[in-house]
Amino acid sequence: MRTPVDTRFERPVYARLRRLCLSFPDTDEAVAWGHPNFRVVGRTFCTFEILRGRPTVAMKASPADVKRLSQSDDFVVTPYGRSMFVSQWLDGAINWRRLETLVKRSYKLTTKETQRAQNARRRSRR
Repeated sequence: MRTPVDTRFERPVYARLRRLCLSFPDTDEAVAWGHPNFRVVGRTFCTFEILRGRPTVAMKASPADVKRLSQSDDFVVTPYGRSMFVSQWLDGAINWRRLETLVKRSYKLTTKETQRAQNARRRSRR
């Protein structure tokens, strides 16, 4: 049985982010815990969520970026992300240039981590 998706993720802000996420190579969308996740080679780089009743997008980020961004009122450290994800609130004014840059950076970071893990597996099989 397919997990139902919360209808709050049908908002226009999520439609725009969905198009961005799916524009990257080797990306697919999956549903986990009722919300959309965007993955590259099976690893999540972006998740749509409702935190504290507010719409957000969670993105993978470097520890320095998580710390820096979470100082702003527009962001919060993603509760489950082990300080490797930061979430932006989407119910206020959105700086789309910055948000698109952060989503792209999240994708690239996840892709690099996936490549490192694949290389490590290859080395361990030798």
